[in-house]
Amino acid sequence: MSDDEIFGDGEITPLIDTVQIGDQNWIVRDRGLPVQFVDCFTENRAMNGVAYLSLGSTIIDGQNQGGIDVACRLRMSLVTAQVLRDELDRLVKAAMEPEDKSKAN
Repeated sequence: MSDDEIFGDGEITPLIDTVQIGDQNWIVRDRGLPVQFVDCFTENRAMNGVAYLSLGSTIIDGQNQGGIDVACRLRMSLVTAQVLRDELDRLVKAAMEPEDKSKAN
């Protein structure tokens, strides 16, 4: 397999890696979208077994009225939302643990 792959949309997309799902390897591709820092929700609801999350970036510019740029809109099954919740919980707990000073030089 080459470092690039042409998908159904005709776009050449860099291949990043593969992920095993069940007994198959799925291609991970990166379309090069910019990373965005988010610090607020603009949508947060569940309906018909789907979680709807939209995240935004707040903008405060001097004396001007504040604003929010929508950074991403996510739709996922409630199962995926539970996995996301568990992973975020694990990540936050690990980040909040105090540094072990006993192993310092």
